[in-house]
Amino acid sequence: MIVSIITAVLRATLVAIAISIPSLLLVPASEDGSYIVLLGAFLIGGLVCLEYLNTYPCLLEFREAPPFNRIRFGHAFCIILGTSLLLRGPLGETPSQLLENISVILGHTLDFEYSPVHLVVLMLPQNLPAVFVDAMRLAAGFGFFVSLLVIAGFYTILRVTKWPLPHGSFNVWTNLPLLDPTTGGDIVDRLTRDGRINIALGIVLPFLFPAVILILSLVFGPEFFFDLQSLAWMLIIWSIIPTTCAMRGMAMLRISALIQNKRQAKDPNHTLQIA
Repeated sequence: MIVSIITAVLRATLVAIAISIPSLLLVPASEDGSYIVLLGAFLIGGLVCLEYLNTYPCLLEFREAPPFNRIRFGHAFCIILGTSLLLRGPLGETPSQLLENISVILGHTLDFEYSPVHLVVLMLPQNLPAVFVDAMRLAAGFGFFVSLLVIAGFYTILRVTKWPLPHGSFNVWTNLPLLDPTTGGDIVDRLTRDGRINIALGIVLPFLFPAVILILSLVFGPEFFFDLQSLAWMLIIWSIIPTTCAMRGMAMLRISALIQNKRQAKDPNHTLQIA
């Protein structure tokens, strides 16, 4: 019990720190904005703590199927920290030389016509200072490349380690708490459909997000682009959500295949628990 409490508090602390990074590293447009972000960090951290202390599933998926959530958090932390450091350029601050050199290569390499990185740069207003544009290009290239690496890495884990079976039985109800296996038709068909939809979203969203942000800028005005924290969170969401959708889709297709294989083989060991 004590170990569970310590690990839950540690997870919550790491989540709160990750969410707080842009507020700590970047100058906000207003102090109220920073306070709201910090409050949100503590609230989300508290929810994560309660989720892991709770015996029964609530909202967090794949809670008992490592390393899915560890990869997601590691990816998010890397994106948040890297984006925040790279966007310090307009403040006259420079990130580490290695990070800057890598991001320069990635930003200019991935900024080709019709690429997601190029669309991010295109959505920026014409009157935005060049230092902001360069920082956005570097951060977008960094985030896009890291996301591709994470997706490729998770796919490799699926193929090589036969995830999630090496970690014991996989309980669909515990790891997919929002999925009711008893309603909505065959669970294999539902998982396959949802998996394909999530993968499609992972592919399409990097191209759609810039258009959505451009619409928001028209609503809130061009000053939206002069707030470094807003720019940071825009790029963070642009990098994290499509990657999460793609990983979730691959995981669902994997679970669907395992259930189908168990049905066909009538596995006597019951390595997969439907509920």
